[in-house]
Amino acid sequence: MYNYIFPMVYLFDSRLKSKIERASWFIIYIIPVFTLSYAPSPKNILEFSVLFILAIFSFFSLYEVGYIENDIKTTINESNPTIRIENEKQNFLRKNYYFIQNSKIIVMLILLFFANFVSNEFGINLHWLSFISCLVFIRIAFYAHNKFRNRLNILTFLCLSIGKYFSLILLFLPLYNYHILFVLTFFMFPFLRTLEHATKPKYNLPKLIKFLGNLDIFRVKYYSVMFLSSLVIFFIFQNYYSLLSVLVMAYFLIYRSSALFFISKKSDSIDTMRKNRYLK
Repeated sequence: MYNYIFPMVYLFDSRLKSKIERASWFIIYIIPVFTLSYAPSPKNILEFSVLFILAIFSFFSLYEVGYIENDIKTTINESNPTIRIENEKQNFLRKNYYFIQNSKIIVMLILLFFANFVSNEFGINLHWLSFISCLVFIRIAFYAHNKFRNRLNILTFLCLSIGKYFSLILLFLPLYNYHILFVLTFFMFPFLRTLEHATKPKYNLPKLIKFLGNLDIFRVKYYSVMFLSSLVIFFIFQNYYSLLSVLVMAYFLIYRSSALFFISKKSDSIDTMRKNRYLK
C-alpha cells in the first residue's frame, strides 16, 4: 500500500474502481481538459502530451491528499459515511498518513521540476505562478471541504470541481484567455456536477431534487440547453472561442445522450427478464 505515494493509484483504488468508471472519467475529464488546454494555442502535440501527462500526475499527487484525508479522517465524524476503501487500508493510511502525505508532495514537486525542465527543452512556456496558485487554492478548499460537514460543502465542492477542471488550463494558457475559458469550463461540467452533488439527502434540498429529477435525463436536458446556447453565441460573435464552446457542448451532449440510451436499453432488458420469470 506504499504505492499510494504514486499519482492516481489512490484515485483508481478508491474512486475509479471499474473499467466503466475509468472510461467515463477519461471521457468527461481528460479529453475535455486536454482539448481546452491545447486547442486555443496549438503546439507540437507530442511535446504537449508529455507536459500534459506530467502536469496531470503532479496535480493528482496533491489532490489525492484531500481524498485520503476525507476517507480516513472526515468519515470518522459522520453518522453515515461513504466507505471507499477496506478497513485494512484505512488503518494503514491512518498509521502512515503523514509519510504518505509528505511523500506525495515530494513526488509532486519532482514532477513539477521535471515538467519545467522538459518545457524549457521543448520551448513551451508554462504559467507556473497561476498553476501553483490554483494548487494552493485547491488544497485550502479541500481542507475546508473535509473540515465542515454541512451545506457549505456545496460551495467547497464547486471550488474543488472548478479547480480540478481549470488548473491545467491555467498552466498552459496565457492570462487574457482565462475569462472566456473559465465560463466555458464552468458550465461544461463543474456547475452541473455541483447541482447533482447538492441533491444528496444530507443537504435536505427537496425542491432541487424534484427540479433535477432523474439525473441521467437531466444531464441530457442540461447539455441540450448548453449546446443551443453556445450555437446562439456562435452566430452572434462567430469567433474561435464561441466555435470551441459549440464543439465542447456537442461532445458532452452526445456522450450523455449515448449514456442515457444504453442505460435505458439495459433497464428494458432487466424489466423483460423479470417479466419472463414472472410468466414462467
